[in-house]
Amino acid sequence: MNVYDFIDDFLEKLAEELASTLPDLKDKLIVASRDAILGNVSRVETWMAMLAGGQLTEEELSWLVRAKMDLSNLVILENSGLALTRIDALRQTITRTFVSTIMSATGV
Repeated sequence: MNVYDFIDDFLEKLAEELASTLPDLKDKLIVASRDAILGNVSRVETWMAMLAGGQLTEEELSWLVRAKMDLSNLVILENSGLALTRIDALRQTITRTFVSTIMSATGV
């Protein structure tokens, strides 16, 4: 699977997750997530190769995703009045969805 197929798959799964948890912000969050990933395509390709090659564990990938997830990309949430705990839960959802999708894409 190439990185663009992965991005499409990830965004589809994320949209499903957000439809039930934050339906009013789903579209804005999908656009923000897409933009963030497209801005990091080479990094995602590297992570996919490292995961497939056994050079990266699921835990390490989760850490990398969380470390790169910029809170400024979630300003929409802050402006909408969501509590910090909800924002953190959303970051965990995005990370979990990203990691499971990338693992599936790489066959790990």
